[in-house]
Amino acid sequence: VPVSGQLEYDWLGDETSRPGAEDHAYHGRNDNLVPVSGGRSATNILQAKGVSASFTEFDGGQLGLFTNMKMDITRVLEEKIRSMD
Repeated sequence: VPVSGQLEYDWLGDETSRPGAEDHAYHGRNDNLVPVSGGRSATNILQAKGVSASFTEFDGGQLGLFTNMKMDITRVLEEKIRSMD
């Protein structure tokens, strides 16, 4: 589920993730509301807490998530749902 905002290491508790939890982050390089460095930093924080996290940058701004990355995000979600059967 996409979530937007800032993340700091000390905001997370000791039990950040349940086993098997995955984070797939997407961030536009031209986002004028939240710098792409914030997405990189959040992914690094989650990985340091033991979360399986990936980060994908794309050309475009904050709304590019729904245009540029829609197919990729849909594919990731569909693969995860199929693996749960």
